[in-house]
Amino acid sequence: MTELVSNPRERLRVLVAREPGLHLRELPRRLGLSLNAVRYHLDALGAQGAVVAEHAGGFVRFYPPSAYSRAERAVLAAARVHGQRAVLEALIRHGPASFEDLRALTHLSKGSLHWHLKTLSAAAVIAPTAPARWAPTNRSAVEMALALTAPTAADTLADAANEIFDPPL
Repeated sequence: MTELVSNPRERLRVLVAREPGLHLRELPRRLGLSLNAVRYHLDALGAQGAVVAEHAGGFVRFYPPSAYSRAERAVLAAARVHGQRAVLEALIRHGPASFEDLRALTHLSKGSLHWHLKTLSAAAVIAPTAPARWAPTNRSAVEMALALTAPTAADTLADAANEIFDPPL
C-alpha cells in the first residue's frame, strides 16, 4: 500500500475501498497481518458500517459501504475468480459467444466452462441470448469490474510461485 497509514484498521478499510471484492484469506496476505487480526478489525469495521461483507462463491468478500449495488458486487466477485474472469474478458473482447467459442477463447475444459457459465448465469452476470450464445447482462458493470480487479504484478508473481512450489496433483 502506498499510503502511509499505520493503523491496521484504517489500512484494511483503505484496501477494501481500493480493491473491492477481496476475500477474507487474501486480506492478511495483502496487509501482512494474521488472519485473526484481520477478522478482529473486520468485525469492528463491520459494526461501524465501514465495510460490507457478502458471501459469493464459497468466499466472504468485502466492499466499501454504499459504493456498489448488489448486482455490481456480484460482477466484482465474478471478476476475481480466474475462470469466470476469463469468460467475462472473452465476452467483452469478442461479444456474445457460444459455448464452443468460449472454450476456444478461454482454454477452459468443458466441465469448468459449464460450471463457470452456470455460476455466472445464476448470479445474473451473464445471460443466454439467441441463438445459443452468452452475453453480459450489464456490459459497463463487467468492464468496470475487470478494470478494478486487474491482477497486479505482485499477484501474478505470487500465482506463479504457487504453481512452481505447490503444483496441482
